[in-house]
Amino acid sequence: MKADVGLDALGDRTRRQILGRLAHGAASVGELAEGLPVGRPAVSMHLRVLRDAGLVTARAEGTRRLYQLDPDALAALRDYLDWYWAQALETFKRHVAAAGDTPMEPEVKVTKSIVVDVVPARAFELFIDLGHWWPLATHNIADPAGETVVLEPSVGGRWYERSRDGGETEWGRVLAFDPPHRILLSWLMGSDWKHEPDPTRASEIEVTFIGDGADRTRVVFEHRHLERYRERADRMRAVLDRPDGAEGVLRAFGTAVAAQAFRNPMINIYSRDIARLASFYERLGFRETFRTPKEGAPKHVEVGLDDFTIGIASVDAAAADHGLSPEPGGRPIEIVLWTDDVDRDHRRLTADGVPALSPPHDFLDGALRAAWVADPDGNPIQFVQRRPSRRTT
Repeated sequence: MKADVGLDALGDRTRRQILGRLAHGAASVGELAEGLPVGRPAVSMHLRVLRDAGLVTARAEGTRRLYQLDPDALAALRDYLDWYWAQALETFKRHVAAAGDTPMEPEVKVTKSIVVDVVPARAFELFIDLGHWWPLATHNIADPAGETVVLEPSVGGRWYERSRDGGETEWGRVLAFDPPHRILLSWLMGSDWKHEPDPTRASEIEVTFIGDGADRTRVVFEHRHLERYRERADRMRAVLDRPDGAEGVLRAFGTAVAAQAFRNPMINIYSRDIARLASFYERLGFRETFRTPKEGAPKHVEVGLDDFTIGIASVDAAAADHGLSPEPGGRPIEIVLWTDDVDRDHRRLTADGVPALSPPHDFLDGALRAAWVADPDGNPIQFVQRRPSRRTT
């Protein structure tokens, strides 16, 4: 990616909003348009600019076309800007030395870290969704504690606690937003834990996401510039350095990541007549959302109603492609869970004694990877992972 092309693409506010939305995960044109003041044609136009700049990629998922961020391109853009930041800092240091100014007081900070079993992009996505994991019962500012925490995912976005009655208690602002590498937040709280509107008298929190092996991420949580609290700096550091301080926040995040290893649950029903079964569910209001192959006798069809999806799979294909032996009338239904790493989750569960039904393997010409285990009653559970695909044009 050329940095100047990327920066030109980000010169438009709507395109920056699109990137902020995609930082939460892949989305279709329709889903993006729902949160923007422009229609689908305009969103499509902005997506084309972002794709031409290399910042966004597209992939097909059934009948849908989903758009997602390209982490490598964003990292290259960040590195480009970091060079200017480094040069500016060096120039400032030389100026201070030449002017003989009094050196700045030492920075006071608290740094904690945790390793989670997901890739950096997934860790970043889960972290910024504060409403699903932030430990509000112990880490709150509102009195009484709010119902949820909201983080607006873009530079300048707000970070606040929202109460059940809709009241808001501001915590700070987003100063830097670099998915999936880092996020920098202002912490607009004084040493008395009341709102401090002057950012020069408040502290900052930087969270970075660093790859730690093939499928792990080290999340570093740094609460810095505590020296701005002046004579109360050491007291604030002691409070934040306690086991229930910054460390408690990371523990809550680690627990949430472990619980979010899987997503998008659905069920598969095995059948010897997929067309007949699909037609039956369509009479109940379901609509077909996926079919493979597109021509000829199907091996797998998916039908959806609201947010619920049923997969209808061929008994013969299950035996030929996966070594399974489902029998309609016996146990023809299974749970399906999507994940980022089939091999990791299959290895983790079987090491804990969970029975394996089918080892990790690729199918659909390498587009997907899957494995099967059994629950304590013997019911099959499929883990499925989408494999990286070539960039579509």
